[in-house]
Amino acid sequence: MLAEDAGPALTGSEQHIVLEQLAADYENLRAALEWYTTTPGGAEQGLRLASSLVLFWFIRGHYRDGLHSLERLMEASDDEGAPARAGALYGAGLFHTLMGSEERAAPLLEESLELARTLGDKSQVARSLVVLGLLAFFRNDMRGARSLLEEGAALARAADDRWCLADALGTLSSIYPLQGEADAAQAAGTEGLAIARRFGDRQGIRMALFGLALAAARRGDLGPARALGEEGLAVCREIGDLWFVSYFLWLLATVATTSGQLAAARAFAEESLDVARELDAPLLLVCALDAMAAVARAEGDDETARAHLDEAERIGRAGTVPGSYLSSVLRGLGELALARGDLTGARLRFEESLSFAREVGDVWASERAAASQATLAKKRDDVGQET
Repeated sequence: MLAEDAGPALTGSEQHIVLEQLAADYENLRAALEWYTTTPGGAEQGLRLASSLVLFWFIRGHYRDGLHSLERLMEASDDEGAPARAGALYGAGLFHTLMGSEERAAPLLEESLELARTLGDKSQVARSLVVLGLLAFFRNDMRGARSLLEEGAALARAADDRWCLADALGTLSSIYPLQGEADAAQAAGTEGLAIARRFGDRQGIRMALFGLALAAARRGDLGPARALGEEGLAVCREIGDLWFVSYFLWLLATVATTSGQLAAARAFAEESLDVARELDAPLLLVCALDAMAAVARAEGDDETARAHLDEAERIGRAGTVPGSYLSSVLRGLGELALARGDLTGARLRFEESLSFAREVGDVWASERAAASQATLAKKRDDVGQET
């Protein structure tokens, strides 16, 4: 069966072809998984099939379908030490992480890691560590995220798991800029991109491009950020990677707004939000709503901007959303409060924005929040002089 061999094929140069083949046969695959789940003695075979489909479900955004099959098959399976179980635990933990269910993700990923170590599967150990790093990032444990990702990258390198290494390096290249380490971000992203290009791994290419584009945007290099973002978006559209379609669109919307290209910014932000709502992913929703608010504000529509930011704040406080992104939302709300003369409201928002940024060690976000506080202080001085 094609699907049982899909796991390795989804990490190489035939990735886009296999994705299309699996998508074309998806209803049959769903029926097969249901049959394995409900047929006595079928759970082990079904679990092997499901674990081979984890990357397909991830790239195509079928998180709930993946969880439904993986969790039911793990429950039905009697083989607690099967290699496929480690992959299934990894997949379920990944999907819960992306959907904002951190309390359910953590034990699954820890069990995957423990089982992979017991089995001596260094590649699966590395992959579990990388997703645990992603979960730590979502939990605002930036130091833990970095440590886990760096350990995962080292183990992937030792295991010659090029897909995992490229993914880990690309993810690190998107985290280093938050800590003000532009050179480290450039080095990790450049190496990850070179590895992924060499082996035709489009998923690895898009991860490295995202990190490099984010680093460029934070340096204020808008031209390179836009070029890298557009290339990454094209790759994501080719393989149908909806999560990163929304993520790249958010980044491109931000760059376009900063550049004063408001029509393009609005188109990017609107599509980013549409995809984020389709996936129901808290992080993507917060990013897209923040981008929509920035466009509305630039167009002079503060009321619409505030509505977008209010929704983003509700989602950000309720879900697994890194403090860096919530810091941006709170700063935006503070800017709106300042614009309407609510100095106390602005102060409270700016203080909380700075607190979130400092908590996660985000130097760039901290500087932006501090700059907003300085603007507020000047406004207070001006008001005091007038009275």
